[in-house]
Amino acid sequence: MAFNPFNVFRRNQKAIFAVVTVVIMFVFVLSSGLGGGADFFDAFPQWIGSRKNGDVVATLNGSKLYSGELEKLRRQRHLANRFMALASEVTQDQLGRFIRDQQSRMSPEGKAVIDRMLNMERQMAMFASNPQIMQMIVQQNMQELQRLATDGKSKEEDKTVANAYILSMELAQRRAMAGGGEHYFVNLPNQTQRDSIEFLLWQKKADQLGISFTTNDVKALIQKEFMRQFTSDVAVRNAMARDTQGGFSMETTLKAIAEEFRVRAAQTAVIGPVADRTDRTTTAAPIYNPPYEMFEFYRQQCSPTTYQVLAVPAENFAGLVTGVPNDDELRRLYDQYKDQEPNPGLEQPGFREPRKVKVEWLSAKGDEPFYKAAATEWLNKGQFAAFMGGALTASPLDAVATTPLALNTNALLESNYETQTVRDHRRGLMFEWGTSTIMPRMLDTSVVKPENLAAAAGAAAGALSSFGMNLGPAMMLNTRATAAEHRARIAVGVPAFLGGVPGPGMFATVMMGEARAQAGVPKPLSLDVVRPELQKTLAVKMARKFMIEDMTRLHAELNKPDMVKNREKGDAKKLIADFLAKRGLPSGKSADGEAGWRDEWNIGEDAGLAAVKEALDKSDSNPHGGVSMPVAFGKRFFWEENPRTGARQATRDTYKPEFYPNAPRDTDSAFAKPDTKFLVWRTEDKPAESKPFQVAKPKVIAAWTRMKAREFAKKRAEEIADAVRKNTVGNDMAIRQDLRKFQAELQDKVTPDPKAKERVKFFELTGVCPLTPSTDFAMGAQPGSVRPFSLPPSTNIPYPTVDMAKTLLDERTNPVKTTVVLTDTPKDTYYVAVVSDRAMKTEAAFKDSVYSESQTAAARGAVNRAHAMESVRKAKESIMTLLKKEFKYVESKEQKEKLDENAKKGGDS
Repeated sequence: MAFNPFNVFRRNQKAIFAVVTVVIMFVFVLSSGLGGGADFFDAFPQWIGSRKNGDVVATLNGSKLYSGELEKLRRQRHLANRFMALASEVTQDQLGRFIRDQQSRMSPEGKAVIDRMLNMERQMAMFASNPQIMQMIVQQNMQELQRLATDGKSKEEDKTVANAYILSMELAQRRAMAGGGEHYFVNLPNQTQRDSIEFLLWQKKADQLGISFTTNDVKALIQKEFMRQFTSDVAVRNAMARDTQGGFSMETTLKAIAEEFRVRAAQTAVIGPVADRTDRTTTAAPIYNPPYEMFEFYRQQCSPTTYQVLAVPAENFAGLVTGVPNDDELRRLYDQYKDQEPNPGLEQPGFREPRKVKVEWLSAKGDEPFYKAAATEWLNKGQFAAFMGGALTASPLDAVATTPLALNTNALLESNYETQTVRDHRRGLMFEWGTSTIMPRMLDTSVVKPENLAAAAGAAAGALSSFGMNLGPAMMLNTRATAAEHRARIAVGVPAFLGGVPGPGMFATVMMGEARAQAGVPKPLSLDVVRPELQKTLAVKMARKFMIEDMTRLHAELNKPDMVKNREKGDAKKLIADFLAKRGLPSGKSADGEAGWRDEWNIGEDAGLAAVKEALDKSDSNPHGGVSMPVAFGKRFFWEENPRTGARQATRDTYKPEFYPNAPRDTDSAFAKPDTKFLVWRTEDKPAESKPFQVAKPKVIAAWTRMKAREFAKKRAEEIADAVRKNTVGNDMAIRQDLRKFQAELQDKVTPDPKAKERVKFFELTGVCPLTPSTDFAMGAQPGSVRPFSLPPSTNIPYPTVDMAKTLLDERTNPVKTTVVLTDTPKDTYYVAVVSDRAMKTEAAFKDSVYSESQTAAARGAVNRAHAMESVRKAKESIMTLLKKEFKYVESKEQKEKLDENAKKGGDS
C-alpha cells in the first residue's frame, strides 16, 4: 500500500494540534509586544547586522553611535517632558483655584496685591510666547509679592497665597522659556540629533560622577519641583494614556524623568546652577565688559542691514503645470490627507472640510444720537437714570440700565475745571527755555484761544469770525496778545529774580519779590466763563462712558448662566435685536446662504465683516503689527487660550458676545481716542467633516497642481537670483530697479486677475540685525531701544520660517548684492532677498545708546544682556568641546554634514 500522509495525520492529529496551538500562542506573544518592548518581528532585524539602528552618526568611546539610538533617546525625553509639562499645567490650575478660594481670607492689603498680580497675569497672557517680555513683567511685579510672602507682619493666609502665586508665576515663566510647548526641562532642548548627542554626553558625565536616582527619589524630586502642590497625577496619567493610545507606562516615564534630573544635576556640578542669569557666565563669574569690547559687540549686533525682496508665488505658475494624474494617483494623495484639515501655513494639503461659522456684530462709538441724548439729559437732570428709565424698560438689560449713576454734574464740572483749565493755565505760565519756539505757549486767558473767543461776547465773537475771513486781523491780534503776555510774564518774573540776588536783606527781598510775583501772575479763566466749553467736553465724554457701560451690560447679560443654558430658545437673539432697535447702532453679519459659511482662513474675505476686520488692522492688539492678516482675524472666532497655561481650545458657544479686538479699558471711558467698539458673536457653527473622494476630487487636483507649481516657482526664483548676482550693479538703486523689472515680468505673465498680480510683491526688509530697533511704542518701548530680531507673520511674509530669519541674519554682513533664495513654511512662495545696504554703528551712537549713564541710553540693558548671553553660549560651547574630548566623541566630515542638515531642518529626518 502506497504511503498516504493523511493516514499519519489521522493517527497523530491530537499531538499535531497541540504543537500547532503552542506555536500559534508563541507567535502571538512575540508579535503583540506583550513580552515587553517592541514587536519581536519588528525588533528582530535590529538585532542583526550593522544597520540595526539606522545610520552611524558618530563614534563615542570607540563605539558606533546610531541614529536609531538618538531617536529612542529623543522619544524618552519627549515622554519625560510631556509628563512634566502636563504636571506643570495641572499645578497651575490647582494653584489658581487655591488663590481664588483663599482671597476672601486675606487682609485688604494682601488682597490688593493679589488683584494687581491678576491684572499683570492678563498682561502676561498677551506675551505667552515672548519670554523676554514675560521676564520683564515678572521682574517688575515679583518684589511686591515676595515682600508679602516674607514680611513677618503679614497674615499667614497672605503668605500662603503669595507663595502659591510666586510658584504659579515661575511655572508660567518656565513655559514661556520653552516656547509655550511641551518641553519642560529648558536646560537642554530636544529637537535635533545634536541635542540628543549633547544629552547623551551629559548622561555619561552623570555616570562618571556617580549620580543616580531611585524611583522614590524621582517622585520626591517631582514634588519638590512643584513645591508639593502637585497633589494628584490622575489627569496627567489619563492624558498620557490617550496620547499613547493606552501604551503609557508610569515606570518607563519615571525612568525618563530620572535621566532629566540626572543631567540637570551633572550640569549643576560642572558649570554651576542652570538658572537663566544674564549677568553671569556659566561658571558663575561676574562679567566685566571693557568699553572697546562692548563697542565691537554693539556694532556687530546692532548695525542694521536692509534687504530688497521679491516674492515669487507658486500659485502664479499653476498654468504651466500640464496634464492631470489618473484617479489612482489622486486617490493615493486623497487617502494620505483625507483626515487632515486644510491649513495655508502647512506644506501638506488637507481634504477634510474644515469647521465653519457665521458671525454677527454690532458697534458703537459714543457719538450716536442715543448716547448723545443720554448725556445731554444727564447734564440737565444730574443723573443718567432720568433718561434711561423713561424710554427703555422692555428687557432685562434695560432694567439694569435704570440704576442711577453716582455722579453729580457740578462736581464733575469742577473736577474737569481743576484738571484741565487750571492745569493748562499753569503749564502756560512756564517759559519754554532751550526750544526753537520764540514765544512761550499762549495762556488760557489769551484772546487768541478759540474757546475763550467763544466764551467772550461782542468784539471777541467778531474777532473769531475774522479768523476765517482774513488772516491780517488774526495775525495782528496774535502779535498784540503775545506782546501783552510777554510784558505780563516779565512783570511777574523780574521781582522774583531780583529777590534771589545775594545782598543785604535778601530774605525780606525774596519774600517781597515772591509776593509781588504771585500777585502779578495771570489768573485762569473762571469756571463760569469756561462752563459752556467744559459742558460740551463733558457731554462728549459722558456719551462715550454711557456707551461703554451699556455695551458692557449687554455683554454681561448675555453671559449670565441662565442665558447661556437657554441660548437655543432664542432669548439671546431677541435681546440683541431689541438692543439694536432701541439704540439705532450699526451692525452687520456674514453673507447669507452658503457664501456666509467661512473657515478660519477665509473668514476675513467676507464683505459683511469688513468693518470688524478693519478695526483689528488699526488696533494695537493686532499680533502682526498693524498689517492685514486674515489668519489673525479668524483666530478669535475659532479658538480661545487659557490665560494661565496658554493652552488652546476650540470655541463653541453661539450668541456669546465678545469685545473685538479687545475689551474696553478704564481709560476708554474718558480720555481714550474715540475709536469704535465692537461686540461679535457666532450665530451658527458647522463642525469639520470628511468628504468622499469624488466630492473632494477637485480639491485634490488643485493640491496636486500647487505641489507641481512649486517646482516652477523655485526654478524661476533661482534664475532671478543668478541674474542679480551676475548683472546687477552693486548699489541700492540698481538692485531696486532690477527687482522691479523682474516683478513686472512676473506680473505680465499671469492672467489679468488682480489677486495674482498682488501676490508678486516687491518690498523692503529693514533693521536686520541680532538686536534690531524696537518700534513697538504702544507696548512701552522707548525710542532708541532694541529687541532681539524676529520675523513675525506679516502681509508680505504671512508664513515665515525660523530658517528664513536665521539666513537673513547670517548673510547680513556680506557685501551689497549678496543674494539668497528663501521659502516660507508651506513652500508656496519663494523670496529673492538681496542685501542692498548696511549702516554701521558709530562710536557716537554707542556712547548715546549704550555707554551713557543717562536715561537716553535705551539700548544699554538689552546690549548688556545679549553680551552676557553670548558669553554664556561661548562658555557652554567650550564645555561641550571638553566633554566630547573626554568621552572620545568623533564625527566624520560626511557625518557632520548630515548632523548639520538635521539641525537645519529642526530635527526632521
